Amino acid sequence: MRTSGWSRGAAGPENPSTLAEAHLALAMAKVYGEWDRNGAEQEYERALKLKPNLSEAHNQYAWLLLLQKKNEAAVKELDLAQAYDPLNPAYPAWQSGLFNWLDRNDDAITVAQKSFELFPDFPIGLMALGSAYAAKGMFDEAIEAHEKLGKMTLDLKSSLGHTYALAGQKEKALAVAAELESQLKVWFTWGLAEIYTALGDKDKAFFWLEEAFKQRHPYIQWIQINPALRPLQDDPRFTDLAHRMNLEV
Repeated sequence: MRTSGWSRGAAGPENPSTLAEAHLALAMAKVYGEWDRNGAEQEYERALKLKPNLSEAHNQYAWLLLLQKKNEAAVKELDLAQAYDPLNPAYPAWQSGLFNWLDRNDDAITVAQKSFELFPDFPIGLMALGSAYAAKGMFDEAIEAHEKLGKMTLDLKSSLGHTYALAGQKEKALAVAAELESQLKVWFTWGLAEIYTALGDKDKAFFWLEEAFKQRHPYIQWIQINPALRPLQDDPRFTDLAHRMNLEV
């Protein structure tokens, strides 16, 4: 859910840094590819034991902890990621997104601004900032952030469609959805589910969640955490999908 580069040393296989990065890569493969959350946790812990200042391991581990509903531990891991790599705009941007998912939207706005101090209009920061504004009902500000984001990258444009939908701009939301649907990329399935949820079209939302599940979208395990999908949680289809991923309901 969360990607940024990490240092790759030239040392041999016995170097703790190299081994730590290998455990990090294995952890990410386990959680995102195999949905082996227990195995992933073990690998994150091994990576951090070998190299406690491996910032990307702290970032990635934070999202697994959030999935496990260990919210404060997740926040602390992203604090550590920033402490060990203070010039990387990705970590305050992702922490902003995490705060948004925890309904800490004022904190999300503050932390997103930190990413812009390091990298003006950093895309992940814009995504998180706009989502926090939208959650607070500040739709003009949310649309401004997400329209800027939409011009920068199609990969994150679903945020704009979701914000349009929340703001009651149905035709614009549908136009974004149609643009993403025309691409037929697994990455867009998650965002399309968010857009259709905000539009109140549960059938289409579940269609895209099922596609995300079938194609193993890297975010699909976080369906219970994502606030954009809360309107679906009382539907039996949501519970069924969570059960199929062995998530606690």
